[in-house]
Amino acid sequence: LSGNYTLHHNGDSKTAITELRRSLPALIILCEDYPPPGSVQVLREIKQDPTLKNIPLVYIADTDNFTALAKIKMMGITAVFIKPYNRSKLLQTI
Repeated sequence: LSGNYTLHHNGDSKTAITELRRSLPALIILCEDYPPPGSVQVLREIKQDPTLKNIPLVYIADTDNFTALAKIKMMGITAVFIKPYNRSKLLQTI
């Protein structure tokens, strides 16, 4: 992806939210295996923030746990990809 897009990686949720507010990206890709407090908490913070809540968000999941993914989808994400995902489908979604 980095050949076609500018990517920003953040190691913790506080830095990520601050950086997202500063840069206001066109798209957010959030991985399920995000460090504590975890991807669900980061997703909540994004969706509660007036400046970030309408940015499209793609969620990359490590598991196909239907119950967990249903909760994530209800939080307003744009798309979900389960690892291993099809790179061309991800690029189509972006």
